[in-house]
Parts: sequence; C-alpha cells; structure tokens
Amino acid sequence: MLLTPAGTAFLDAARSTLAGLERGVAAAVNAARAVAGRLAVGSSVAAAGKTRTRLLTAFAGAYPAVELELVTYDLAAPAAGLLDHRTDVALIRPPVDAPGIVLEVVEEEPRVFVLPAAHPLAGRDVLELADVAGMPWVAAALAVDGCVPARWRDEWLVNPRPGGDVPVIGAEARTIDEWREHVVAGHGISLCPASSEEYNARPGLVFVPAKNVPVTSLCVAWRAGDERPAVRGFVELAISVARDG
Repeated sequence: MLLTPAGTAFLDAARSTLAGLERGVAAAVNAARAVAGRLAVGSSVAAAGKTRTRLLTAFAGAYPAVELELVTYDLAAPAAGLLDHRTDVALIRPPVDAPGIVLEVVEEEPRVFVLPAAHPLAGRDVLELADVAGMPWVAAALAVDGCVPARWRDEWLVNPRPGGDVPVIGAEARTIDEWREHVVAGHGISLCPASSEEYNARPGLVFVPAKNVPVTSLCVAWRAGDERPAVRGFVELAISVARDG
C-alpha cells in the first residue's frame, strides 16, 4: 500500500515517537538497576497487610541491586525509626507528630471497633462513639521515639471527641499481641484498621464496623530533604503502587 506524503510523514513521526518512548523506558529501567546499596524500611506493626507486601515485592524487582532490610516497630514508635536514622523510609499510620518527616498517603481504609466476643455490643451491625461512651479502652503506649508522646495514642482513642466524653483507659499495649490479649480479657475495647480483621483476628475478638469515625491512612514516610536515589525510588514506587491498586 502506498502512503500519501502526509501519511508517510505521520508514520515517520510515529516511529520516531515510539523509538523515543522505548529509549525512555529503557533508560528508566537501566537507571533503576544502577541504584545500589542498602535501604532500611521501617514498618509500624499497624501497617502490615497486602499493600506492604506488594510494595516490597515491587521494589525488589525494580531495584535488584538494593538490599532491603525490613525493621518492624511497635506502637510506641509512630515514626518507625526515621527520627533516629535507623531507617531510611517507613510505612506508617499517621499521625507522625515530629519535625522533618514527610508523609504521602498510599491508601485509606475504614476503622472498626474491636471488642471481646462476650461484650454486650459484640452482636451489633455497626457502632458509633456514642454507643461506647464511658467504656474502658485499650490504648497504645505513649510514643518514646521523639514524636509528641500522646498524639498517636489520641488518634486511636479519638480524643478529643465530638461528644465531649473523655476516653477511659483500661490498659496499655505496645504490641499487637498485647493489644489482642487485653481486648480478649475484657480490659477494654479499641479501634483498628478494617484490614486487621484479616491480619490480626483471633478467637475471642469481634470486629464491628464503625460509623462516623474518620478513616485511617497507610502512608509512606521519609525525612525531608533526603533525595538519595533509593529513597526517592521507594517513595515514587509506593505512590505508583497506590494509584495502580
């Protein structure tokens, strides 16, 4: 088939554009493979789940020359190692109330109430804060990593509350195991991400959807001004994974 001069010009331009795109993709892949070294990824115990697994797997595939180290932190370390430079990037749930830390949302999900199976409200289809007013709560331990001590705890206690009631703390927990044991033992109730029903369930726990409670976010976090290629690559990949999710 003979092309018109305009068609020939278009075809030549299209071939040139495709060749340019291919060169750009190849350059991006080569640039990623050229990044080497070690990247310490902090992770809050509250940040476990499919998204974390997807992100770590995707990064390992895109940056094969970077050695990944996953460091898990308990509920008393909301910044997951960023403040003492133990980690380079982190997967956390906000708030991280400390200077110099940048957060980018990866995903959002609703929160649910967690109660012992024998609790009078365990059979409800949905709960609001007004339904549990005056009941004791299992609270996260105060932050000891340099964040404002009570800020993360208060987020999960929903303190202050719209109704003005003050949370009653029946027990404190630093780890997921401690938190579950306290709830099952009847020391208090709590809120958690909805995905916890899949990852942190155990006999004796009941998860009830929460109404009129703000959602929670999973975020990638890093130190402001840190432009090292591996750090930037992880952050950009996290945002990309979120958009593709």
